Amino acid sequence: MSTIPGNILTVWWQALRPKTLTLAITPVLVGNALAYAQQGWLYSLPVFLTLVAAIGVQVGTNLYNDAADFERGVDGPDRIGPDRVVATGLLSAKGVYRGAHISFALAWLAGSYLMWMGGWFIFFLALFSTLAGYAYTAGPRPISATPFGELTVFLFFGVAAVVGTAYLQTGNVDLLSLQVGAMVGLPAAGVLMVNNYRDAENDSLAGRRTLAIVAGISGSKKIFTMLMVAPYVLGGYVVYSGHKSSFWFVLPLITLISAYSIIKSFWLTPPSPLFNTILANTAKHQMVFGLLLGLAFVLSNLY
Repeated sequence: MSTIPGNILTVWWQALRPKTLTLAITPVLVGNALAYAQQGWLYSLPVFLTLVAAIGVQVGTNLYNDAADFERGVDGPDRIGPDRVVATGLLSAKGVYRGAHISFALAWLAGSYLMWMGGWFIFFLALFSTLAGYAYTAGPRPISATPFGELTVFLFFGVAAVVGTAYLQTGNVDLLSLQVGAMVGLPAAGVLMVNNYRDAENDSLAGRRTLAIVAGISGSKKIFTMLMVAPYVLGGYVVYSGHKSSFWFVLPLITLISAYSIIKSFWLTPPSPLFNTILANTAKHQMVFGLLLGLAFVLSNLY
């Protein structure tokens, strides 16, 4: 290992991929905001434990991905994305795997109370979320090597996270929570599309068949545009359906400016290290969009 004790915490922080953690945090905040709008109050402990569980699954997935991709030869010296700690020798694959298992265990520890509170629905949601996190990189045919990575992110970092969070507070699953989950999950899937489009050449050499590879350059651009625009269309439907927070939906519309800028950059920039900036901006966009969406629901209950 090339690291030294003085910077080991910095190395582990890098391994956690902190810029991706908003993908886990945002849907939980939005789900709680939606529940607050529907009933006017929240259980405080589930809010905290749901965040812990969601972050635990995200961190576990990131760590497992770091080690497994190195062992599969995906993260080589010609990688154009951010450095990975195992590939650069900063941490051992064994140590990173251990960190992933600890993270998943902490997620289940936090989730044990949530499962007791929410019953079988939350148990199976937690089970499938953990299995998806593991299967994303592990196994003979990891999800990350198939065209279904974006769909997985959409389902688990959008629909499932928002619906599950709201269910813990209200005890209900309704059409609105599904719609809101989709609104959050679509740009989250866009984050992965940016990542896979950037890495398409290396991924193809490693035998992977991501959506960016299958769709090609033109198809990837169109899919990414759809992922970024569709949340606003769904938001318009919520307004049209007469939800009481309709007036406040002007708040997430503010992010249309950043959406346009990111889409333009995606279309005009060739796959290169420049896509690292597009990736970061897409993640920030998803977070800000989600926070403003959540704020709209909170304000709808207050005013």
